[in-house]
Amino acid sequence: MDYIPELLDLLKGMEKVAVCFSGGLDSTFLAAHARKALGKNSMAVMVDMPMLSDVQREMAESGAEASGIDLAIVPVRWDRLREVSDNGERRCYFCKKAIFSAVREAAGSRGFRNLVSGENADDDLSDRPGMSAGKEMGMRYPLTELGIRRSVIEKFVSSLCQERMPFKETCLMTRFPVGTPVSEKDLRFAEACERSVREITGIGLVRVRMSGCTCVVVSSREERDLLFGRGDAVISALKNTGFTEISLDPEGYP
Repeated sequence: MDYIPELLDLLKGMEKVAVCFSGGLDSTFLAAHARKALGKNSMAVMVDMPMLSDVQREMAESGAEASGIDLAIVPVRWDRLREVSDNGERRCYFCKKAIFSAVREAAGSRGFRNLVSGENADDDLSDRPGMSAGKEMGMRYPLTELGIRRSVIEKFVSSLCQERMPFKETCLMTRFPVGTPVSEKDLRFAEACERSVREITGIGLVRVRMSGCTCVVVSSREERDLLFGRGDAVISALKNTGFTEISLDPEGYP
């Protein structure tokens, strides 16, 4: 695998680094470089919140193992996330603030003061409410600083020989309309629906976006044919959970 020399140099200059870790492509790429550059002076911190799915937890553990970095898992309970569960317009800001606060506390207790996160040069940072929370918490974004793009990240992570490539698994709160309060029970229901779709179709990336008794099932564009090939079974399974209107998104997740 080809490490990026400029990224290694940037991380070496920070001396001790904690990576805000999700197990996705970007954070796995950044964690592997932090480990290469700093060895034991690097660590990864995953904040385990109710809006994470078991798939995300599995990817995080797999990604940390593949990158060779030490992983600390910090739980944050739902009762500490009232401003997130209200699901208002600034939900992502409050969520990121809670994540970065937990990362800073966990990393600081082990002597790590420099925090980094894996947003890359292809991300639309103008539409990222969490960026302001990150700046408030002193977070740095080395991949955006160096202009490292998604294509480079994908090639590198594929060379780590993981059993399965990470995919873009997003917060379960995104399955509900903004402005609709969400309970922990709602999150587990959304996760169960998506687990059912995965079991029926064999696909990885799934979003079951719901509003009342209506839902839309989304897959990646690459897996669209697998979803539609088992569409009748998917619709039947979701009807059994209480949905009355179910559709499959023909466009796919970009």
